[in-house]
Amino acid sequence: MDPSMQGGADALALYRAEQVRELDRRAIASGIAGFELMCRAGAAAFRCLQQHWPPQSPIEIFCGGGNNGGDGYVVAALAAQAGVVVRVWALNQQLRGDAAAAAQLAGDSGVDICQWSGQRPAPTAVVVDALLGSGFHGSLRDDY
Repeated sequence: MDPSMQGGADALALYRAEQVRELDRRAIASGIAGFELMCRAGAAAFRCLQQHWPPQSPIEIFCGGGNNGGDGYVVAALAAQAGVVVRVWALNQQLRGDAAAAAQLAGDSGVDICQWSGQRPAPTAVVVDALLGSGFHGSLRDDY
């Protein structure tokens, strides 16, 4: 572990994008499927939401087209399965691989998936950013 990442039991470890990509690569190389990692990340994020926000708050998730967006679709599926009002705002409908599988999971779970075109989330909603992940490179588009 990077020395700057060490700390006491209460320390929060933060990783640079290249470290996260390497951790993902190693996990997949060890035999864990990418979709399984996505489901684990989504489940952890949903548990965090449940611990920190009122259960009656609707959740609005902004999803990009990559694996981070896929994580968001998993969060949406889990929220819907738990009876939480949830909506996904998709900024990219051209999904592939694991992200497409996660979007299918969300749709199959009854999640309302809408193309985002500037709408604002409900004032009482918990907003989840699942737009860009560790693989982002280049310049941000205006819609992001």
